[in-house]
Amino acid sequence: MTARLALRNRAIALLILGKLALAVRPAVAQKLSIDVGPLAGVAASSWRGADLRPLPGIRTGFVGGGFFTIRIGKYFALEPQVLYVQKGTNLAPPPEVSYTQDYVEIPLLITGKYPLAGSMRFAPTIFAGPAVAFQTSCTFTSGGGTFPGGVYVPVNGARCDSILAQTGSSLRHTDALLVFGGGFHVGPLVLLARYDLGLTRLFVAQMTPLDIKTKAWLMSAGFRLPIGKR
Repeated sequence: MTARLALRNRAIALLILGKLALAVRPAVAQKLSIDVGPLAGVAASSWRGADLRPLPGIRTGFVGGGFFTIRIGKYFALEPQVLYVQKGTNLAPPPEVSYTQDYVEIPLLITGKYPLAGSMRFAPTIFAGPAVAFQTSCTFTSGGGTFPGGVYVPVNGARCDSILAQTGSSLRHTDALLVFGGGFHVGPLVLLARYDLGLTRLFVAQMTPLDIKTKAWLMSAGFRLPIGKR
C-alpha cells in the first residue's frame, strides 16, 4: 500500500510539474528575443602596474568580431561576444621599444538598455562583465642607439617569448579581464565605448610575477540583426 501511494504521489508531482512547464514556456518565449551582429572599431591599449618604469605609451590597433544577445524583458540582456583585439604598448627608456599583442577575447556581458520614445528608436545602454583573452601572437620591436660602454642592437618583429627567454623571463598568454562601458542604439545601429581592465600579471621574471597588467579603451560600431521574437 505504501509503495502504491508513493508511486501515485510521484505521478501527481510529475503531472503538476509538466503542466507548470507548459504554462511558463509560452510566457518566457513571448519575452525572449535574440539579436546577432558584427562589431568593428579601434583599440587604444597600454600597460599598467607598479613595476613599470618609465610609464608606457599608447598603442592603437583594430578590434572586430561579433555578438549574440539574449534579451529577456524590456531592459536587460545577456551578451556573449567573440572579438579579435590588437593590444600592446610603447616604451621609450631609450631605446624605443614596442610590444604588439594580438588576442582573441571572449566577454560575457550583462547589458541594460533604456529605450526612449521617438521615431529614431534611440536607446542608451550600459554593460559590464568578465572576459578571458587568449594571446595569439606577441612581437617585440626596439630601435638602435648607444649607451656608455655599448650599443643597442635594433630588433624588428621578434617573438616576445624568444626575447624574454634570453633574460630568464616569460610572458603569460592568457589574460582575465573586467569589462564595462556604455553607448547608445539608434535603430539597428550600435555605438559603444568600453574599458578593458586586465587582472593578470603578464610577466614573470626569475619565477616572480611582476605587477604589469593590460588596459585598453575600445571604441566600436555594430549592427544588430534580430533572429528571435521581439
